[in-house]
Amino acid sequence: MKTVTLFTGLLLFAFLYATTKQTRFVVRFALMILLIAPACTYAMIAYIVLALFGAPGSTKDVNKQLGFAYSHLVDWFLPIKVELVEGSVPFDERRPCVFICNHQSEVDFIAMATVFPKDAVILAKKSIRYIPFMGWYMALAGNVFIDRRNRESAVETMGRVAKIIQDKKVGVFMFPEGTRSRQTTNELLPFKKGAFNLAVQGQIPIVPMVVSSYHGVCNIKNMIFDGGVIRVKILKAIETEGCTNDDVDRLTQTAQDLMSKTLVEISGPVPAWSEPLKIKKSKKE
Repeated sequence: MKTVTLFTGLLLFAFLYATTKQTRFVVRFALMILLIAPACTYAMIAYIVLALFGAPGSTKDVNKQLGFAYSHLVDWFLPIKVELVEGSVPFDERRPCVFICNHQSEVDFIAMATVFPKDAVILAKKSIRYIPFMGWYMALAGNVFIDRRNRESAVETMGRVAKIIQDKKVGVFMFPEGTRSRQTTNELLPFKKGAFNLAVQGQIPIVPMVVSSYHGVCNIKNMIFDGGVIRVKILKAIETEGCTNDDVDRLTQTAQDLMSKTLVEISGPVPAWSEPLKIKKSKKE
């Protein structure tokens, strides 16, 4: 009887998966999140091995190990591919530097895993520290957490980031929009100035990276997870040498305009079911 019930359940699940987008969405989205755990476990083991037996400084590139593991798992289990757009420039080799990227949804992790730059740390919101596996890995690998709700703490963290990237000669990866946009209109949220202040303070280049809109690849509100191709374009570095605090607004707007134009160029048409981008009012930075 149990065998018959199990078999019937499997047949029903297979039918629902094949015929309803909601079931496909739930299964694929859950897989996308669950695959983070084994990828982080692999990366933590890699970090420990490199720390014990690797050459001096070898652990500073351990985020690439996480990307390697997760991108391969995604290749095996999810119908998503990531490709660099023709015309992308190679990642700037100078370190330290500031890498910036648009921030759309949980799917960002797939794009980051595939094309994450070498020798770079991630600046992440404080709450990620408490997520099992991901938080453990992020803390172990020396990535930096910031409490955006506490201005004094955020300023102190940015000062610590400036020292880390100068001392270790690494880049820092940031999302200048500050939060997931959930956009469906090929638009960006207004950029915050933290990444640009950091770059000017250190007189280091800003390297923009743009990820195409997800639309049918994955949309949570419409429970769509059809998969497809995510396109990424690496842009030429924006120089800050000789810039002062008076140039931060100009640099921020330059990056916003450049990345907005690129997002439209590399993304598919805006779907009929799209909704206007919601921009939350925030306190002055």
